[in-house]
Amino acid sequence: MINSHRSQPLVSIIMPTHNANVGFLREAIDSCIAQTHPHWELIIVDDGSTNESPLVIAEQSARDARIRSLRHASKRRLPAALNSGIEQAQGDFLTWLSDDDRFRPLALERMLKFLSEHPQIDIVYADYSLLQSDGTLGERMRVGPAEELGIHKPVGICYLAKYEAFARTGFSEDFFLAEDLDFWIRACMTYKATPLHEDLAQYRQHRGTLTQSHPRTEILSVHRRILDRHLDRMHWLSPANQVRAYLRLGKQFLAQGAAAPAAAAFGRAVSFGPHACAAAFSDLVTRKIGQYTQLQRS
Repeated sequence: MINSHRSQPLVSIIMPTHNANVGFLREAIDSCIAQTHPHWELIIVDDGSTNESPLVIAEQSARDARIRSLRHASKRRLPAALNSGIEQAQGDFLTWLSDDDRFRPLALERMLKFLSEHPQIDIVYADYSLLQSDGTLGERMRVGPAEELGIHKPVGICYLAKYEAFARTGFSEDFFLAEDLDFWIRACMTYKATPLHEDLAQYRQHRGTLTQSHPRTEILSVHRRILDRHLDRMHWLSPANQVRAYLRLGKQFLAQGAAAPAAAAFGRAVSFGPHACAAAFSDLVTRKIGQYTQLQRS
């Protein structure tokens, strides 16, 4: 879907929301309006909000013709809201922004420039900074290589995808709470994704986020189901890294006091055989030595 008659490509930004903190919501929308790349559309998907969010959305839609909205009559959860936004998107490139996060003004411009200069890349994802509830900026987060997908999620909150890569991948309603991890794994089975080490967004940390409002073990259980579902098609993971993926998951379960799922994850790691386990252990030791050496030098 390429709109070649435009001098600059249209970017569709999808913003799902449900009973948002309206102050954060306004800031998220403002960060879209502040983009130096002017050819965007913002599609706000109200997932059955029962607070004042619909009034704010109507107010903001009247403010700028590039903003439009749609509403679910009742809550259908985040993956469904994202898919509803995709259905309405008209852009050559797609992205999504949480209703409590913020783009930096150059975000779209810099990611579009990267994709135009690297036509073989389908999705680019950028570094970002942490943002406290009071607006204080914190640590810059550096995204990692896509080859680490599965071991953990090296992708952050700021990315831009060609329409086909985003729309054809879509979001699975089976993996609520980790739909982004599932999206990235399935996208990377077919499309080329790469990091851009520029700080282009701000991730707000507060108690109202999905990750804060659900038990950590529930989220980890979704991660386990995603690994089990997709592992055979994650062509970028060697047997040693498949072991690492389950070992890391087991350690995270153990840190939450969830002994049974931890044991199951460790057991799955061992099932890959002695050679893969030895390679994973050797890699872990090498990484720890590297981290220690780096600390000593600093």
